[in-house]
Amino acid sequence: MNIIQYKPKNVSALEVRKFMIKIIQEDFGYGFNPKWHADINDLSSTYYYNRNNVLFLAIYNREIIGTAGVREGSILSKKVPPEIRNRYPWESTCRLVRVFVNPEFRRKGIAKALVNKCLEWIR
Repeated sequence: MNIIQYKPKNVSALEVRKFMIKIIQEDFGYGFNPKWHADINDLSSTYYYNRNNVLFLAIYNREIIGTAGVREGSILSKKVPPEIRNRYPWESTCRLVRVFVNPEFRRKGIAKALVNKCLEWIR
């Protein structure tokens, strides 16, 4: 298994989107929703052209088997109390996002390796 940074010239955005949407459907029971998945809809703008964000892919036999990303910013949900939201300033906070692993490859340390790669990138 190799972990690579998403770059449009190396991996098809359509292939990454298909993988993510399949996992969302299987794990959460609903499909793609542009309101919730804007980053998936435009991977290049979100994770390649924005230098404050990154997406890593776990590849095995030329197949995507996992993803994990880092996105700039703090908590967006208005459901979270302001005293919690205000504790994490947008400018100095980032979020771990889209940590997905193909069910056939789970419990093999892939998510851990992806998250560690994200942590390395943050530092």
